[in-house]
Amino acid sequence: MRLRHLSGVRASMIILASALALSTSVVVTEAFAAPSPLPIEIVGSDTSRAPLVVLSVSVPESVTLNQDSKFRVLESGTPRTATVVNVPSDPMQIALTIDTSGSMAGSGLAGAKSAAKQLVDRLPEDAAVEVIGFGNVPYVASGFTTNRAATKTAIDSLVASGETSLNDAVILASRSFTENRRTIVLLSDGQDTVSQATTEEAARITSESGALVYGVVLSTADSDITAPAAFAAASGGRVVNSGAPNELASIFSTIGSQLSSQFRISFISKGAGSTRLVVQARDANEVLGSGETRLTLPLSPSEEGARLALPEPTTPDGSVANDSGGFLNSSAAIAVGAIFVAIGLGIITAIAMRSKPSRSQLSGAGKRFMPHRSPKTLISDLRQSATVLAEKTLKKNKRSAGLDKSLEQAGIEMRPGEYVLTAIGFSFLAFFIGFAIGDFFIAICLAIATAVFMQLRLNRRARKRQEAFSDQLEQTLPLLAGSLRSGFSILQAIDAVARESESPTSEEFGRIIVETRLGRDLDDSLNEVANRVSNDDFHWVVQAIQIHRSVGGDLAEILDRVSETIRNRNSARRQVEALSAEGRMSAIVLFVLPFGTAFFIQLVNPGYLSELFNTTAGIMLLIGGCILLTIGGIWTKKIIRVEY
Repeated sequence: MRLRHLSGVRASMIILASALALSTSVVVTEAFAAPSPLPIEIVGSDTSRAPLVVLSVSVPESVTLNQDSKFRVLESGTPRTATVVNVPSDPMQIALTIDTSGSMAGSGLAGAKSAAKQLVDRLPEDAAVEVIGFGNVPYVASGFTTNRAATKTAIDSLVASGETSLNDAVILASRSFTENRRTIVLLSDGQDTVSQATTEEAARITSESGALVYGVVLSTADSDITAPAAFAAASGGRVVNSGAPNELASIFSTIGSQLSSQFRISFISKGAGSTRLVVQARDANEVLGSGETRLTLPLSPSEEGARLALPEPTTPDGSVANDSGGFLNSSAAIAVGAIFVAIGLGIITAIAMRSKPSRSQLSGAGKRFMPHRSPKTLISDLRQSATVLAEKTLKKNKRSAGLDKSLEQAGIEMRPGEYVLTAIGFSFLAFFIGFAIGDFFIAICLAIATAVFMQLRLNRRARKRQEAFSDQLEQTLPLLAGSLRSGFSILQAIDAVARESESPTSEEFGRIIVETRLGRDLDDSLNEVANRVSNDDFHWVVQAIQIHRSVGGDLAEILDRVSETIRNRNSARRQVEALSAEGRMSAIVLFVLPFGTAFFIQLVNPGYLSELFNTTAGIMLLIGGCILLTIGGIWTKKIIRVEY
């Protein structure tokens, strides 16, 4: 028993010591705790004149920003140059719009009256207050006045009776303002029952009036926050719930404090869609406090916002900061852009208006002939001079022969200089489009992308033409062999194929006939076509014809065997293509899906993907995804490629 008693005493001492240590720790912690930051509230916003965004910011009345204090706006983490105005110096009008329907009778209306009087006492002396009640119909109990006694008398005169005309009351308040700084303090405990206007119409009129709505909803069985929330959202204000009438005094007191110590901050936004905004109050290099909000910015600027220039920012200390917007916002930028688009359109128009193509299909050496002369004009002279200059530049850089071969392989009847001028014209046009967007970097990227696209399109067209020749070769060889069996010479058989076949076979075989008639050796013409179409099967045919011309033999039988081999190979290739069609389609879908999903998300909610492009982790994920997509595409292409 004694041991147990000693153990109990020891346990009590340990508990007491722990309590003392804990209390000491708490005291020390509280003594050395950092002071709480300055609470900053973003109480309203206006994006109707986007990209100009106007924020209403409130700080506590007890805090006075000194001469070194200023505000800073961060949009998605990026600082923006802003204009700051101390709005209490502006004429202010507040429309107290109070529900006086029968459901407010008793403690509800009594609490509202008491809270409204406290709100009036907290407002600046030069703030004009209007009192509006609404039951079956809205009515003005007292017009805008700075006489606080008259305002309180009007508040005391409110009597609860009838239904709720909430929408009509908000419209009446919105249309009663005469000054620029407008605020509606709305109190209601129920949903609209008798208004002639709809909630959507009332929200639209509120937004057009420029009034800021503070909605207070007294929670009852019939309360509905939908309409007050719509008014607050349309005006950039806010709405709160009050659980009981005795809570109204605290809510109205907070509203009065916010209205008494506000700043209006305006800046030009660079974002679109859901965007995070942070407002900081700074003293020298120290951040006194901050507040943040998330706004849904329009995807395109408003007509007024596009013309609106940001005025010279005025900070609370009276200093002025100027942001001209740089070269891209100047008239010189517009002039330069107009010159670029004029040059681009001029080159494209000149190329489009040129006479019939004058390139020769007689040889691969780049010779030219002019079948006819068209009347000379200023445009034709400029086009001819530019073409000659472009071709001289290509020859100097040893690029003319390669581009000429690519154009012949693609079947494009243009000279290298003309094609280069066309590509330059489209690049200029793309540059102007990017420049008109307002970003020089985007303009350069679009111009480069256009030039790359022109080259890729040329290569694709050449590849498609070669594939078409390969597919037609399966029917070309039996026709050639049949003509030889009928007694035709090799040239006559080639001529028959040129007349009976489709493009590009007819064009290539017709070119062989024309070249041989002009004196070129048949073997040289055949080798030129084989090199141009880059087809191994046709190389075999050319070798068979050359052997036949040297040693003789049954060329028709050789062509039949080559045709059968080609037919069997094409059959195997088509079977592989058919079996792999589903896999190739799946690969295409998987490749396009990330880009399509990103485009859709950017279209619906532009700010959602900002973290992916503005953070190191997001950029690394994008690079990794592109690398994996590239590896997967190359792998898929390799495993379905048929090689003989």
